[in-house]
Amino acid sequence: LVSHSHLQGGWWGGSLLSNFSTSFALIPRFIGLSLWPQTLIGDYYPETIPLALSPFDPRTLLGLALVVGTVFGFIRLIRAGQKTAAFGIAWFAITLTPVLHIFPHHELFAEHYLYLPLIGLGIALMPVVDWVLQNQSKARVVGVLLLSVTCLGATWRTHIRAHDWTDELTFYRAVLEHAPENARAQYTAAANLAEYGQCDHALPLFEQAIARTTASS
Repeated sequence: LVSHSHLQGGWWGGSLLSNFSTSFALIPRFIGLSLWPQTLIGDYYPETIPLALSPFDPRTLLGLALVVGTVFGFIRLIRAGQKTAAFGIAWFAITLTPVLHIFPHHELFAEHYLYLPLIGLGIALMPVVDWVLQNQSKARVVGVLLLSVTCLGATWRTHIRAHDWTDELTFYRAVLEHAPENARAQYTAAANLAEYGQCDHALPLFEQAIARTTASS
């Protein structure tokens, strides 16, 4: 497990308490990205998401509340006979668990960790889509319109996001737009600028990366 997962060397934050406080703090971020992927960052280098060093961190408490709410929601759906929605929610929760650092690994957070859980979210929403399409009232028109707008918005977001992968420099510049303190993005963007002969633009980024890395160590 250690050799193949590239265990990051210890608990995040240096203790069991901080590690699992951070685990719960990541949950709101995962759910937020699932529902509203407005701000996407391709590289979540440490400090892009601050660690939660206390169980009383507001993000940790929110994450705990979301877990409790999910469990109660799952139970209510089962009792109501909504097995498809319950299965989807269970899928989302279970497939998200391996990346919540029960065994700490090398990357604290990544958006691609959501690929598998999002299948569960889609399954959970299937009964809602069925209800909208089968409804014969005005609600059907409104529902279909909202569903269409959502799909078009998601398609447009994907189209815009795809441009971030034009090349490595474009990718890391996009990271720095939302996470200017990301030392790995600073260093990699600077290295690319230096290769392109733009040393005047590369030097400040190199200095920032070195200063941040030195401070964190």
